[in-house]
Amino acid sequence: MIGVVVGHVVVWVVLLLVLLGLLILAVIRPSPRRLARSARSRRVAGSACYVLGGIVALYLVGRAVAEFFTVDYSNPASYRDSWGGPSLVGVFLVHAGTGAAIAFAVVGHLLRWWPRSPRANKAIEAATQEPQRQNR
Repeated sequence: MIGVVVGHVVVWVVLLLVLLGLLILAVIRPSPRRLARSARSRRVAGSACYVLGGIVALYLVGRAVAEFFTVDYSNPASYRDSWGGPSLVGVFLVHAGTGAAIAFAVVGHLLRWWPRSPRANKAIEAATQEPQRQNR
């Protein structure tokens, strides 16, 4: 029982730290005019947002993976009062759905971003071109 309480406290502390970081970024955000003048500050702010978003994404994906190992499948009472309960499918949708959505989005983004070999590009172009008609 104590381990569950400690786990919940850790989750709430992490979420509060993330929210505090977002609040600080919103409060100390420079004016748009100043941001337009300073490309360096835009890079720093963009990097900070990527880092913060990456931390949140890693947490959600890690929680999604851990959820499958922490649920006691043989005891429905263990997840009956959880968010998404009383069904096991609902619990997994609530607790692991966001992590799965983030994982799919990252994989899709990497597949579009990752450079292809020239031979693969030629094969894709050949497959998508319309066949040329010959004039008779």
